[in-house]
Amino acid sequence: RLDSNAIDGAGAAASLTSLLRNARRLRGIELGGNRINGDGFRQLIPGIASAPVLESVGLAYNSKYLVSSANALAAVVRDHPTLRRVDLRGAYVESAGAESLVSAFEASESMAVLDLEALPRGKDGRRGPVPVEGAELMVRLQRLAAQRLVAA
Repeated sequence: RLDSNAIDGAGAAASLTSLLRNARRLRGIELGGNRINGDGFRQLIPGIASAPVLESVGLAYNSKYLVSSANALAAVVRDHPTLRRVDLRGAYVESAGAESLVSAFEASESMAVLDLEALPRGKDGRRGPVPVEGAELMVRLQRLAAQRLVAA
């Protein structure tokens, strides 16, 4: 557990990526409550993708901006053979990125939990009236998660 340790910056993300790539028995990593920003997320994604037995990734409440990394993370969610849980609570994900993540969750054979917590927001990141497509997306995600829970 490395949550709430003020981890930030490209150097820290590069070190974590190296750890993930070389940890043959690491099943979970919790990085919530740090200050990993968009660049850090981009650097972490190859490490997450290459971790051979990783089942759980906690990235909640880091930098609120995940915009530029959502599609790359979606590819990992879709294709990683052992990944079961990704926690992105508190992340700012635009509607297109959220759609990619939910579609990847839907296509994944291993994923059981994708926690986005909040509805996708517009480009300015402000809360406001919930866009219809955002609400529909979250309902779809909840429905998929419930189906996977019942099937498990």
